[in-house]
Amino acid sequence: MGAGEKPRPFGVMETVPVRARATRQADRRTGRRGDALGARRDLAQAWSSPSWLAASPAAGTTQGSVSVSVNPGSLGAGTCNGTVTISGTSGATGSTIVNVTLTVTAPLPTITQVGSAASYLGAAISPGEIITIFGTSLGPTPFVTLALDSSGKVATTLGGVQVLVAGFLAPMVFASNTQVSAVVPYEVAQLHGSQPVVVRFLGQTSNAIGVQVAPTAPGIFTANASGTGPGAISNQNYSANSPSNPAAKGSTVAIYMTGEGLTSPTLATGSVTTATLPPPQVTPPPLLPVAVLIDGQPAAIAYAGEAPGLVAGVMQVNVVIPAGARTGDLPLVVSVGGTSSQGRVTVSVH
Repeated sequence: MGAGEKPRPFGVMETVPVRARATRQADRRTGRRGDALGARRDLAQAWSSPSWLAASPAAGTTQGSVSVSVNPGSLGAGTCNGTVTISGTSGATGSTIVNVTLTVTAPLPTITQVGSAASYLGAAISPGEIITIFGTSLGPTPFVTLALDSSGKVATTLGGVQVLVAGFLAPMVFASNTQVSAVVPYEVAQLHGSQPVVVRFLGQTSNAIGVQVAPTAPGIFTANASGTGPGAISNQNYSANSPSNPAAKGSTVAIYMTGEGLTSPTLATGSVTTATLPPPQVTPPPLLPVAVLIDGQPAAIAYAGEAPGLVAGVMQVNVVIPAGARTGDLPLVVSVGGTSSQGRVTVSVH
């Protein structure tokens, strides 16, 4: 399927008989009716409406047939109606209308993997976690990104796509043909064990994938969105931390992650975080304790709370680079409630 194309079925062609009542005229000289051996035959023309419907040939002689073809490339899923009109020409009279009904269905969405949008690991999901779902025919081409609804929350329908976790509609962050991302509703905190994740697109529902619900499932976002390598980290001067732009020892960096679980106070599913609490804790912190290791050394936490201006479920952790840290790209691990983030994520230090 090419870029920009909507899901569509294979082309359809149907042959219908020409039923125009085009009356044959007798040859006045011989009294015989026209036949196929070069004698005069009556003419008919055919035309179709709307543009997705075509009739061929556009003109011909009786008795004959007309082939009706459709091009659903510009059509969305649903039922479309059209007509083919056949009438006599050049003195031939009569006409008939052939009704054509076309049903366009989208391919069935299929989920192959569910995991953290930060680490892509799928052992468990937690309330508020941003998850990514991989598969086929999951959403539109080209992709669409987060939008707010009339209440100011992140919309639960994006590009015709919905994600349901344990039956709860999830705020949508990203939707494409092979990948969708959504926020696990905080409502799943009341549930235990394996819960189903499904995708709905253009009226069709995918297979369900069962995923364990856990209190936390921390994952650090990475700069290259691969789940490993340099973390999505800001230096103290707000520049992006990287091997070519390392942080100084003793400076504070901000780490961005998800999977921290419930917060205190609890946030509404799909809300956008604002800094409304009294300083120094201006956004809700996670309910469970946070710890950070840099190169295996405990790092002092200056702040841990929801990231202002982002959807609830993204946490910002400000930590101080240990003065005794080595120089280079150092392993970084954040734990929430005793559960650690993925391995092979680094912070660059000089």
